[in-house]
Amino acid sequence: MMQVLVALARANGAVLSRDELIRQCWGGRIVGDDAINRCVSKVRQLADLGGKAFEIETIPRVGYRLRRTGTCATLPETRQNVRQEQVAT
Repeated sequence: MMQVLVALARANGAVLSRDELIRQCWGGRIVGDDAINRCVSKVRQLADLGGKAFEIETIPRVGYRLRRTGTCATLPETRQNVRQEQVAT
């Protein structure tokens, strides 16, 4: 499951096909659709637990894409604001 999340995150918003996920996460071994579906489902559950900082988008007949949402999408701006506040005090 973690390998799927890492592969999608490394794609930086690009769509990964099932074949590409198999190549990156399972070393090209034969993997059924059910195994991929289960992994994606578990990653989605993880996103729900983490406050929806990201979501896995299904692109029909193409693959999957990780989209950053919530606090994860605004993290660099937040860090900059914290630094400015520290300098001001």
